[in-house]
Amino acid sequence: MQKFLWIIIIGCLMLFQNSVSYGIDVSETKPMKKATLVVWNSGTNNRVFKNFPAYRYLRTKLYQRGYWLNTYPEQPIEGSDLVLVVWKEFPNIPPQLKEKSFLWLIETPVSIAHLYQNKYKNQFKKVFTYQKQYVDNQHIFELKIPYYFHSNLFDTEEAVAQKKILITQIAGNYYDRRLLYHKRREDSIWLIENTHNQFKLYGNGWNDITNTLSAKGKMEFKSVYGGYIPKKQDAVKPAKFVLAYENSIADDYVSEKIFDVMVGGAVPIYLGAPNITEYVPADCFIDRTQFKSMADLYAYLNTMPDNVYKGYLERIRLFLQKKDSHPKNTLRLMDEWLHQIFADTPNAD
Repeated sequence: MQKFLWIIIIGCLMLFQNSVSYGIDVSETKPMKKATLVVWNSGTNNRVFKNFPAYRYLRTKLYQRGYWLNTYPEQPIEGSDLVLVVWKEFPNIPPQLKEKSFLWLIETPVSIAHLYQNKYKNQFKKVFTYQKQYVDNQHIFELKIPYYFHSNLFDTEEAVAQKKILITQIAGNYYDRRLLYHKRREDSIWLIENTHNQFKLYGNGWNDITNTLSAKGKMEFKSVYGGYIPKKQDAVKPAKFVLAYENSIADDYVSEKIFDVMVGGAVPIYLGAPNITEYVPADCFIDRTQFKSMADLYAYLNTMPDNVYKGYLERIRLFLQKKDSHPKNTLRLMDEWLHQIFADTPNAD
């Protein structure tokens, strides 16, 4: 009997955790409309609200509007009063729910190009994208790729004192010629072969490059490769420069990669959006496209005077402390998204 009671208690606690808070004081008596959030890895049992501050913020803001937000399939699309999709794959939206459904595109251009086709985008009342070329401000609206960080702004002198390695790469080793994975791979192999004790490599899947390395490179790989690192900043802070290559080259596709490096007090080596300077000042990063080879880039980085390097860090610090800097926009972007979603609703704000 006692064991049975414990099972009931544990079950109730799990039900309570999955159906309520993650930071919200839920009123049992408040009537709530149903809202569905479709994100990657369906069936995560609402864990996105615990692990990602932006989604937790979204849930709170919708709660204030009278909606209780759950992830799909915990909250099925059918029967929802609001459907929010932030993913490249999703179930078909029933025609009767089109006026209540909204899509936010934040993936690489290669992986989401199909979503701009009429048969997909027309399932939604409004579509939001970072790709300005598709924006018509009638059905498709601009909304940048979100990025959130909670960190104290680094001190330039302290950041310089922490440096122990010249260049670091933090990325998984994948291969797709349509994307920039091959460029990360090529540059990392060159650095392993040619920069003794000056390069560190982190991320999953890099062991399979050993068959492409020379005998010397294979020996270097053992000390260069650090495997998966749970906290990216632990790898960023000791490095002077960090490769920040996007998954894809396209205008406006500016993800967390360059900002993670700057927040950690290192200088990004950037490859990605051709119009990156619309988002980050040109004097805050090293433009990989300005160097014909990794050998040329390495020679430049390895001989950079200390005062020039400090200048990069100081400009990065000043950029990050501006209120309108892109890295601080995530919660504001959520507010913009909700404003657009409810723009046609009287007294929405």
